[in-house]
Amino acid sequence: MHNIMLKTLIGSVIVAALLTIFQIWFTPVDWMVFLKAIGTLSIIFIVAGFLMVVGSDFGNKKNLKDENYLD
Repeated sequence: MHNIMLKTLIGSVIVAALLTIFQIWFTPVDWMVFLKAIGTLSIIFIVAGFLMVVGSDFGNKKNLKDENYLD
């Protein structure tokens, strides 16, 4: 699951960068559509990052509990 989230984060940054470059040079879509797409990619980035951090935190606590470091 961690790899999927990491790939989602990297992919959304790459897509946003490419979309921005194409929008600046060629203006393939209207600016409002561009801003909506960037906003959507930002939300995907934030949610994937949040899920990755939460999953990592729960995984660490489970490992500590399994090794009797936490009650």
